[in-house]
Amino acid sequence: MTFQSSEARFDKIGPVAGLVALVGALVMIGGYVANPHVAMGSYMFAFDFWATITVGCLGLNLLHHMIRPTWSVPVMRLFEAGGGWTMIIAQAVLFIPVALGMGIVYPWMSPHANDPALTDKDWYLNPTFFLVRAAIYFLVWIFLAWFMQKSALKQEETKNFRLEEVRMSWAAPGFIAVFLTGTFAFIDWVMSMEPHWYSSMYPVISLVSCGVGALALIVLIICLNADKLPYASIMSQKLTNDMGNMLFTLTMLWGYTNVTQYIIMWNGNIPELASYFAHRQSNWWNFIGLSLIIGQFFIPFFALMAPRVKKTPARLAKIAAFMFVMHIVDVYQLVVPAVPFRPQDTRWTYSPVPMWTDVVAFLTVGAVWVLVFSLQSRKAPLLPAYDNRLQEAISHAH
Repeated sequence: MTFQSSEARFDKIGPVAGLVALVGALVMIGGYVANPHVAMGSYMFAFDFWATITVGCLGLNLLHHMIRPTWSVPVMRLFEAGGGWTMIIAQAVLFIPVALGMGIVYPWMSPHANDPALTDKDWYLNPTFFLVRAAIYFLVWIFLAWFMQKSALKQEETKNFRLEEVRMSWAAPGFIAVFLTGTFAFIDWVMSMEPHWYSSMYPVISLVSCGVGALALIVLIICLNADKLPYASIMSQKLTNDMGNMLFTLTMLWGYTNVTQYIIMWNGNIPELASYFAHRQSNWWNFIGLSLIIGQFFIPFFALMAPRVKKTPARLAKIAAFMFVMHIVDVYQLVVPAVPFRPQDTRWTYSPVPMWTDVVAFLTVGAVWVLVFSLQSRKAPLLPAYDNRLQEAISHAH
């Protein structure tokens, strides 16, 4: 195999990302001054989207240490960069505007003495408990990410195999902890924007969506750098096939959980539950839903069933990029119809047309995420040299 001399360097984009984040923050401050309701609604979409990527990377990193698959060895460092403790601290800082703007985006913050459906939830949906729970989520995630990353870096230095056994022991309960805290996090941050509605499947849908978005992005990154060192030394048809199969598995889970939620609500035929879909069927939202059925499930499902798509990094990169874009649409339709900032007496009620603040907020928070990711990617070699499974991946490349 002939390797190109170029090296994958994710830190090069850091300065550009930092500049975009700074300019975007200034523009969003101006947007907030002009219309705080619109600006906060847009920020909720951006924050929740990049939170799904961060939580997804953390969960996949724990899964890597828990079941020790070969396919995840080359992308382990990318999981650490995207879901590491530094990234989670950055996500906690990005949560500050949400905490300050709670009264705008959460209806349960307003007086609701005459609304029994909300007064019965006051013990849970109140500002103090909301912030305490958020602090718990971030602390749990930071600890797990810090522990796993510190142990992996120490093993990189000492080559002590017992450290890997320790991570395996912690990864299983850690994965459960992330699942539970992530469940309540997305109930708090997204579902509580529609406090009269609830779904037992919603948290599972959100967490599966985290996995789809995070893995699609990481697979896209490694496939785009497949001809650069160090990835060129281990890239093989088996590796891309395994990554494609994992994307296929998450696609199946996404389809199953979303269909299950729809069947449960359709069978129940309860108005307060059906309101979720009612808000997402008017003013062209039904076409957004149709695009997700086709683009988030059927297209990836059939594409990833074809061996030729998973045969080369270039082809797998295309389907991973497509899935990442559809993940943006997925989070958009979860969040935007829920935020109470659209005028209720105009033709734009629950309009799926993105506002300029949606785009700016997405790029701003995304630039912060990319900046931290680029800095974290240089903390350790992109390929963990201590891992004997890496040798297995290399053997399949020749």
